[in-house]
Amino acid sequence: MFRQVLGVAVEAGVIYRNPVVKPYGGKKSQLKRRRPSKKLPDLPARSQFYQFVATIEHAGGGRSRDCADFVRGLAFTGIRKGEAAEVELGDLDFDAGEIVVRGDPQTATKN
Repeated sequence: MFRQVLGVAVEAGVIYRNPVVKPYGGKKSQLKRRRPSKKLPDLPARSQFYQFVATIEHAGGGRSRDCADFVRGLAFTGIRKGEAAEVELGDLDFDAGEIVVRGDPQTATKN
């Protein structure tokens, strides 16, 4: 499918040649297939996470508790920092227990 999409881009003049197609009848394409990484994220244990958040909360700063709440919110919702910055009160549905994540307002992407 990717090869076909790039073929359309060549026909439309967006790119000069399709990097997936074998150049000049050769046996290898320009792009190599990569295997997905099997490395799992190295996450802290639950007790370590709670200790980390408690350290933030009791750091003594004027916004320490807010920062700890923010870290908890990111961890428990799975949204990214940039996505969380775009959440507005109208995006919260307390009855359904849902948060609408819209992402960047200009590109409408979540990342």
